[in-house]
Amino acid sequence: MGDIRCSNIHYNYDIEMCNWLLKHGAKAIGCGTHNKTGNTFIVFLVNKQYKSMENEYKKLKN
Repeated sequence: MGDIRCSNIHYNYDIEMCNWLLKHGAKAIGCGTHNKTGNTFIVFLVNKQYKSMENEYKKLKN
């Protein structure tokens, strides 16, 4: 069996940020809507690339 590593996932409700991340190469692994609020979310696998792009996005927004 191959090397399986536990990775975190992130449910991102900030659609503007999700669009930016996707346009810059982030890979979404799912999407959905919150059961109670109905808000849309995109699910991302949190890895080194995702964290780097998330930090870049936050710098642009500040």
